[in-house]
Amino acid sequence: MYAGATNGLAGESGCGKTWTALAAAAAELEDSNNVIYIDMEDGPIGLTARMLALGVPPGVLADPVRFAYVRPEEAFRDDVRSIFWALLDQMRPSLVVLDSTGESMALEGTDPNSDDAVALWFQRVATAIATRGPAVLLLDHLPKSDSAAPSPIGSQRKRAAISGAQFIQTIGKEMAFAKGRPGQARLTATKDRHGNFVTGEVSMTLTVNPAPSRGTSSVDALLGPIQDDEWAPTRHMLGISEFLEANQSPQTTAAIKKGVKGKSETVLAALQVLVASGYVTTSSGGRNATLHELVKAFSIGDAYSVPDGVSEGGAPAGGCGHPWHDAKCNPDWCHATHRGRCNKRTEDGYVLDDDGEIVSYPPEMVRQREEQLRRIAEREES
Repeated sequence: MYAGATNGLAGESGCGKTWTALAAAAAELEDSNNVIYIDMEDGPIGLTARMLALGVPPGVLADPVRFAYVRPEEAFRDDVRSIFWALLDQMRPSLVVLDSTGESMALEGTDPNSDDAVALWFQRVATAIATRGPAVLLLDHLPKSDSAAPSPIGSQRKRAAISGAQFIQTIGKEMAFAKGRPGQARLTATKDRHGNFVTGEVSMTLTVNPAPSRGTSSVDALLGPIQDDEWAPTRHMLGISEFLEANQSPQTTAAIKKGVKGKSETVLAALQVLVASGYVTTSSGGRNATLHELVKAFSIGDAYSVPDGVSEGGAPAGGCGHPWHDAKCNPDWCHATHRGRCNKRTEDGYVLDDDGEIVSYPPEMVRQREEQLRRIAEREES
């Protein structure tokens, strides 16, 4: 967020905009800066609970010079403005969050669809605050059913009046977060007056992970750069990591696919990424099975490396995810003929050719057959 400028963050309801604002506020407080949070959406109890969950010390939140919670109940008239200017002079905050633009405009009696009215609101409220030094972050909503919109709902003057950067926040498939559930949101820059972000590209991510070491309700919410690697099934990667950590022993591919929710091919792709990224190691087990052991836990937002051949959708490019024939697979033929038995056979010790036909049987089965033949031969001799 740019200091001395108005910055916008818009998104659909439930995309985690407030968590992004709180993560930014927590980061400023951690850097010994001061923050003012103008809240017209939540309430002092809810917002304080979230800040505590992020690990902000209670003493910092209680310090009137470090953090100020403001809940306006009347318009930003001259008398109210003078009180707020005094607060700014006392605190000299690096960040002022306004949550949200729509509620503030309603309190001011501003028509959000009127260019002139919106321009006047910025002049009297948001821009007036920014000109006194802090970065101002304005939270707003998007037009209904249009998460690709480049600007918030209402007049285009909202976007035009942004003097810093405007971001649109979205949540990808299966990445929504809630209490006890990790996830990730993406922030796409749709305007940047200073040219540090490429318009139309994802500029940063908000990663939310439970932090049980600090308490059952604690979370880590971090704003960071976008992962440079290709697509990866991070939700499934987290599931595999938790499964291996819970079992505390090497697990076969079949056990992982059975124990982790998701499509078999997506779980397999996630496992490949974890191995390539050094989170999981492999070793040979009985009956030619591959065992997987957790080296270090994976959390959403951690760095990873996507191996060649893994594509969005889960299956290795050109194949269906069956390790015994990989890219040589003809999915239509394989699934219709073998119905997924290929992997089970290899894990049971069978050796298959490229068409899935048996080349050799498991050693134990061979031993049992040899024993049966020996007994038959002994009976015939006697």
